[in-house]
Amino acid sequence: MSTLFLSRDSPTNSKLTDLDGSTVYVVKTKHKWKDEVTGISRADGEELVSVTWKPFSDEMFTMNCKTAPLADLLQRDNKLGSSNRFFNNAAGQRFQWKILNGHLYCVDETTGLSVAAYYRSGGGIFSKGKSAYIDISEQVTDEQDLFVVTCLMMENINRYRKAIMYSGGGWYLAIKSP
Repeated sequence: MSTLFLSRDSPTNSKLTDLDGSTVYVVKTKHKWKDEVTGISRADGEELVSVTWKPFSDEMFTMNCKTAPLADLLQRDNKLGSSNRFFNNAAGQRFQWKILNGHLYCVDETTGLSVAAYYRSGGGIFSKGKSAYIDISEQVTDEQDLFVVTCLMMENINRYRKAIMYSGGGWYLAIKSP
């Protein structure tokens, strides 16, 4: 199992470190006129993906020099009100990110087994909480980049949806959902 810790409780601005404390990934978000652009790169500087978060149109991502709508990478579950998203690896194997009890779990659609999970930081105002972290199963560590990228995107989408719902803007999700 591979465990990566987030330096901040933010899926869009953080460093991900391994158990030894070595930086493995860097996530930075730049704010442009109306958009936010999040870049996820390895510690050596190689950019894995760039995501443009747009408030009133489709989010776009660039990976391997190809740009496409984010919905092409993280396909929606067709169930009404579901936040679950599907994605495929290079071999065509299908995985699903699910939100359960405030945590994200990634399930292999073929076996039904959990292969990755994202745990939010466990702190509050009066407690010294532990930092957020991602667990990735040994079955998929060779595709760790893909699972880290999709996990961070899912957590950002989840937070965005919650912020809108808490502010009374649930109607907005009915017309445009990230």
